[in-house]
Amino acid sequence: MGPELGAQSYLQLQGSIPLLNEDIVTGQGCKDGIEYSLKIGFDRFFRWNLNDVESGVRAFLKMMGVENVDEWLAFEFFFLKLEHLLAHGYLTGQCAEDPPFLKVSGENIDTLVEPASPTVVQKSYLVENIGKGKLPWSVQYSDDAAISVSPSNGELAENESAYVVVEVDTGQLQKGVYRNKLLFENGFRKAEGLRFGSLGSTFREVEIKVVQQPDVAPTITGFEDRGDGFGLIEWNFDASSLDVEMRGYEIYLQVDGDPVWTIKRTVYGIDTVSTIMSGLPKGKNACFRMQAYGEYSTRTPNSAEHCVQLSGGELTLTLVNSLSEGSTATATLNRSGDLTNALSVYLDSSDVTEADVPAAVT
Repeated sequence: MGPELGAQSYLQLQGSIPLLNEDIVTGQGCKDGIEYSLKIGFDRFFRWNLNDVESGVRAFLKMMGVENVDEWLAFEFFFLKLEHLLAHGYLTGQCAEDPPFLKVSGENIDTLVEPASPTVVQKSYLVENIGKGKLPWSVQYSDDAAISVSPSNGELAENESAYVVVEVDTGQLQKGVYRNKLLFENGFRKAEGLRFGSLGSTFREVEIKVVQQPDVAPTITGFEDRGDGFGLIEWNFDASSLDVEMRGYEIYLQVDGDPVWTIKRTVYGIDTVSTIMSGLPKGKNACFRMQAYGEYSTRTPNSAEHCVQLSGGELTLTLVNSLSEGSTATATLNRSGDLTNALSVYLDSSDVTEADVPAAVT
C-alpha cells in the first residue's frame, strides 16, 4: 500500500525479494520500513555494482529524486548516511501521517447498443475515504459530446462517501466501438508531493459497442441420420447484408421435448454449410436449432426448429430353444427406444454352413 511500494520496487529490481512488512504503512513505521529497506538495498546495490560504484551511486540518487547529484557524490559513498536523505525530504516525502485512502466501488462499463439508439448508458460509482484526514478527489476522462460525469471532483472527510454518476448518450455515437477511461484520482498524493503509491487512485474502462444486431437467422435445410448416434445436419445462411463480421455457428439440441436446449456443437467459419453431429441420443426424438455469432458478441435470432426421430436404441436377439445339427430354432428380436415407426433389421450369419438366418425382419 502507498509509499512503501517505491522502496520495495527498488529492492525487487535489485534482489527480486520483498523486504517491507505489509503492516508498515504510515508514520514512523513508514520511515523505519524505508530505512531498513534502503540499508539492505545499499548493500545489494553496491555489491552488485562493484565494477563502477560511482555510476551505481549516481543512478541510485537520481532514482531517489536527488537533483544535485554531483554535490552528493562529494561524500565518500562509505559515509553516505540515510539521515542526509531523510533530512532533505527525499525519503520523508514518501511517508505520510495517516493519509486519506480512496476506495472506488463499481465495475467497468461494457455494453452493446443499436446505432442511433436513444439509450443513455448509466453507471454509478461509490467513492469513499477509508483513510484519515481530508481526501480531495477527481475523475479525469476524455471529455466529448457523449460522456458526462457528475460530480467530477470533490472532497471527502474521514469515512465519508459520495456517488459519481457516469452517463453516455449513445445517440451521439457512430457505428463501431466507443472507448473512454475514467481515472479516479486521490488528490492528496499530488498535494503532498508523494512520488510513490497511488493511495487508491484507480482506473475504470468504458467500452460501448455500437452495432446493428443481425436480423437474419440460419435456416436448417435437412438432417441425414447415419445411425449409431451420428447424423449430418445441413443449413444455409446469408450474411452479406449484415454490417458486422459473422464468425461461426452454434448448434443447439433438445431431446424428447425437454425444455432445456444445450449447445451440441460450435462450428467455426461462416462459409460452412454442414457438419457431422456425434453422440446423438439413439432412438430419441431430437430437435435442432442454430444461431450464427459474430464480432462484438453479436448473435442472430434462432433458426426454426428442425426435429427428427433418431434411429437406434438397443436390439437383442435371444434363442428360445437350443439349436442342434439339422434342426431349427426360434429366436426373438427385442427392440428398445421409440416404437412409433416400424424398423427393418437385416440379419446375417457368420457361417452359413452352420446356421442359416432370414435376410430381414420387421
